[in-house]
Amino acid sequence: MSKVIKGLSASTGIVIGSAWVYHPVEIIINRIENANPVLEWERLQNALIQTKDQLKFLETKARDQVGEAEAEIFSTHLMFLEDPELLAVIKRKIDSNLNVEASVQEGFEGFANTLIALDDEYFQARAADILDVGRRIVACLSDINLGSVNLPKEPVVIFAEDLAPSDTMLLEKNLILGFCTKRGGPTAHTAILARSLGVPAVVSAPFDMGQIETGQLVVLNGESGELIIEPTEHQLEEAVKKRDQVTEIWTNQLKKADQDAVTTDGHEV
Repeated sequence: MSKVIKGLSASTGIVIGSAWVYHPVEIIINRIENANPVLEWERLQNALIQTKDQLKFLETKARDQVGEAEAEIFSTHLMFLEDPELLAVIKRKIDSNLNVEASVQEGFEGFANTLIALDDEYFQARAADILDVGRRIVACLSDINLGSVNLPKEPVVIFAEDLAPSDTMLLEKNLILGFCTKRGGPTAHTAILARSLGVPAVVSAPFDMGQIETGQLVVLNGESGELIIEPTEHQLEEAVKKRDQVTEIWTNQLKKADQDAVTTDGHEV
C-alpha cells in the first residue's frame, strides 16, 4: 500500500529506486570504575591518534570526491580532538576513576547538549558533528572498525535515523541515489555533503524505521521534501514526469554554466 510522508528538503532532485536501510555499528558503553587513571589517559591518547588518522583519510577523500569546502568539515572534526576545554572535562572524569569510554561519551555529549540548547539552528546542527567525533574515538577505544559500509551493487535510496558526515563519506557515491533521514536539518553537514554530491536528500521525515524495508520501491522528492513508499502506478507516472522535467532543467543549466556572463544590453560581467 502506498504511503506518502512529508519531510524537509535538504538537497534538490527527484529519484525513483530501491530503499536500503542503514544501521550503524552498535557501540555499547559500560560505565564502570577504572583502577588506573594514568593508564586510561594513555589509552585515550592512543585512540586520539587513531581517530586523527581516520579523519585525515576522510578529509582527503572529501577533498578528492567533493571539494575543498566539504573537506573543511573534517578539518573542523580534527580540531575537536585538540579542544583543551573538552579534553579537560574528559580528564577530570578519568581522574575521578570513570573508565575512559564513558568519560569520552559523557564529555562529548555534554558539549553537544550545550550546542543543542543554543537558539541557533547552525550551532544546533553542529552537535551531530561533535557526537560523530566522540563515537569514532569510543570505537577506537573498543577496537570497533567503522571503516566501511557495504552497499548493494546497484544504486539505492539510503534510509537512516540520521547520518553523520563520516558515515556519508564512507559510502560509495556511485551507489547513492539519495538520502532520507528521520532526524537532522537542511543546515547539517550531511545535507551539505548530499548537495555537493549532487543527490537529493530529505531530512526530518517522520517515517518509522520498521516500515521501511530494503528493496522497497520508493520515490524521493528533494524538491518538495516528499517521500512515497511503494508508489501507485499513477504516483509513479507523475514522479517520472517531474523527475524528467527537473533533469531537463538541470541539463540546460549545466550547458549554460560556462557561457560568458553578459547583460541583456551587451555588457560582460
